[in-house]
Amino acid sequence: MRASLAERITNQFINSKLIDAEDSDIYTFGLQQGGYMLLSFITALGIGLSFGMFLQSMIFLLAYIPLRSYAGGYHEKNQLRCYLLSIFMTAAVLLMVKYIPWNRLSCFAVAAAAGSIIFFVAPVEDRNKLLGRREKHVYKRRARYILGILTVIACFLWRMGSIQSAISIIMAFATLGAMLVLGKIRLLPAHKS
Repeated sequence: MRASLAERITNQFINSKLIDAEDSDIYTFGLQQGGYMLLSFITALGIGLSFGMFLQSMIFLLAYIPLRSYAGGYHEKNQLRCYLLSIFMTAAVLLMVKYIPWNRLSCFAVAAAAGSIIFFVAPVEDRNKLLGRREKHVYKRRARYILGILTVIACFLWRMGSIQSAISIIMAFATLGAMLVLGKIRLLPAHKS
């Protein structure tokens, strides 16, 4: 969402007495972030639809977004780059789900490796969003809880014969695992200075 549109909506909220004027910056920022998230979500579903994989794109997003919220990881420096990365990531994931000859062993290996990274490394903070000790503890616990639930769901889907749906969840693990590693690497120079 463009800044001017977010500001106009915020001003409407202020004029309607729904929010206080001193909170305008917070609401403007929230509207901008929400707009970008919605655009990314709709684009990802559009990519899934164009690939004939709407269900898989939906499952991937429903697994990835809650995990990412608590696990953190790599973030781009601006919204456009973040949007472009999310488009590329979604397309790459769906192509891998569709064209890699997955079997039980490869799925287990990817899920175990990525799940271990998430379990032991999360949360990975960003330079722009540092976490306190208590926040880290809460985020770690929630990320592990979501990881556990998604693992059970993936196993259930696999068992029921919905292999591509299970693989979509496993690819959410793999993508997030990569984002956590990249986020840790990005933080290294910050801790040395």
